[in-house]
Amino acid sequence: MKTEQLGRGIASQLVNRIVEEAAALGLPQLYLYTDAAQSLYARLGWEVVEEMEYDGLPVKVMKHSLGQ
Repeated sequence: MKTEQLGRGIASQLVNRIVEEAAALGLPQLYLYTDAAQSLYARLGWEVVEEMEYDGLPVKVMKHSLGQ
């Protein structure tokens, strides 16, 4: 992401759009893993379900329930 885009909420908008599209498709939940953006996803309603190592990197697996 370019420096001038930081702090403008673009990442949040993209994640929220993905969640909206998944809900429209009737998916019950989404999962992801992150090594550095846990606080961003937590602010957007994602919860940590597991901490693990992936490819030598500590990551957190997170889930977002879509309220179906």
